[in-house]
Amino acid sequence: MSGSPLLRIQLLGTPRAAIGSQSFPLSNVLLRLAASHPQSVRRDQLLESLYPEVDATTARNRLRVALARLRQRIELVEAPDDRIGLFPETVKADIHDARQAAHVASLEPEVQSELTTLRSLLPAFSQVLFPHADSEWQLVAQTEWSETALLSLERLADLAEETGDYSTAAAASEAMLTHTPYGELAWRRYLSAMSRAGRAQDAELNLAASRRRARKEGVSFPDSLAEWIPSEDSTSLLGPDLTPGENQVLERFFRRALVNDPELVIHMLGSPSFRPEVMRAPRAVLPLLREALSFPTPPSQARERVQVRIITALSSLDDHEAVIQESKTFLAQPIAPARRRIALMDTSFALAMTGQLGLAIRQIEEAASLVEGEWAEYDATECRAQRATYLMLAGDLTVAESEYRACLKFFDQNSREGTEPSLLSIRGNLGLCLAHREQWADAEECLVSVSEAARALRIDRVKGIYLPVLGWVQSQTGVPAGAKLAEGLKMAFQISPRRAILAAAYAGLALRSNSHSEGNQVIAESASFRAQSNVPLHALEQSIWPDGVEGAAPPTRPLVDFVRSVIRVVAQLGES
Repeated sequence: MSGSPLLRIQLLGTPRAAIGSQSFPLSNVLLRLAASHPQSVRRDQLLESLYPEVDATTARNRLRVALARLRQRIELVEAPDDRIGLFPETVKADIHDARQAAHVASLEPEVQSELTTLRSLLPAFSQVLFPHADSEWQLVAQTEWSETALLSLERLADLAEETGDYSTAAAASEAMLTHTPYGELAWRRYLSAMSRAGRAQDAELNLAASRRRARKEGVSFPDSLAEWIPSEDSTSLLGPDLTPGENQVLERFFRRALVNDPELVIHMLGSPSFRPEVMRAPRAVLPLLREALSFPTPPSQARERVQVRIITALSSLDDHEAVIQESKTFLAQPIAPARRRIALMDTSFALAMTGQLGLAIRQIEEAASLVEGEWAEYDATECRAQRATYLMLAGDLTVAESEYRACLKFFDQNSREGTEPSLLSIRGNLGLCLAHREQWADAEECLVSVSEAARALRIDRVKGIYLPVLGWVQSQTGVPAGAKLAEGLKMAFQISPRRAILAAAYAGLALRSNSHSEGNQVIAESASFRAQSNVPLHALEQSIWPDGVEGAAPPTRPLVDFVRSVIRVVAQLGES
């Protein structure tokens, strides 16, 4: 087969086929086989698809003739179970190529690489397969293609929004509308992205045109979009992206204000309006916060908030050594109890992650003693839950489980707005504790609820921490979890190297539970990366690497390549 010429089949747009520059006749039977390529098709399905209106004898005769003519031009796969297909080595179909590229992108741990690949697929996924479909099999193929396209376009829109590329987000959302012209979700994403890209007027015109088309076709249009106004769209309250000129003006203002009125800058960066930016883009805001503090200003609440936000940003980046170093200076100052408590919570967690559990427990207990005001009991319970994590890391799983359950019972009875991420982490830690106690059914129930909530709320950090654990648990309960493991590994890599190494180790445990040949190798290679750290193993890690990591051989490849290879292996485990 290696010497056979390559036949390329285009199904999107005007269907055509060619070998090199020479056109190739595209018969109905070749079109049908290409739509399923590289999967083969049962003979009875071909008969039903291509000749639904004729009697069985005539249909079989017509198919026999059509296949004979096709065999004169290309070699066909003809399996013993009466299936017919095209050789993947000698036939390429555009929709399969696009699907394959999207699948490879879905396994890519680096965000920019995934974004680049999906952006290159936008022209393909913007098209409807067989737009003038006149047969049942074409409608089925069209639906399957649209489902594939919508998943990839939604992912592209997500990544584009996260990176601030609202033009691409708008293009991806607009492409979604070609597959679901009156879908509310697609329209909302499109309208918001267009507003952020500074094209709200174009969006309104397109929305009005779609409403008219829906009326003309007698199709219902989402009532919630009947009176859409850009300024009232909660997802676009920040308005359109600034132009390069506007950004330059703001940058000059910021620099001038730092020199002439640093207290004003401190006040802005310490205001509640800036806090979401710290949580959304900690790496980007750190230089701004540090530069503002470099100017001498009198002690103030705003200055304390900026200092705390530096610690919070570092904690979000899992830069534990930097958190500890930053906190030494900050906690030595006379500061308000509320901000001292926040700094102590971040610092105690950093201490725990660097193997200093005793000091971490003392600091979280000090933080608990500083609670005050209306939410004092709630804040104290948060500290209690964090202390339970340290008990778990120390190996006291029974007490940790009891503490987690008591805290979650309190939180279930006392809700507080904006605490969903921290509550999911606490519930996820309970699931982690149950998993290491080998209470598989309870752990699965807990971690499934966490992963579903994290997906609904789009909290990737939670998915990166707990999906790999869920994959390991489900390998024990007999549930295929390849997609969860792959997604969790991707998210973990994007959090920090430490998270990626631990996620890979859990993936190795899952592979080993499935009797996969690479399970032990993945665990061993994850140990080689973990050995690069001077931080001693905590109790949970000791159960993963019972022989320790001190004797592990040095890594032989970059961490990203290791993670990428593990993702590809676990993806083959399938999904329930």
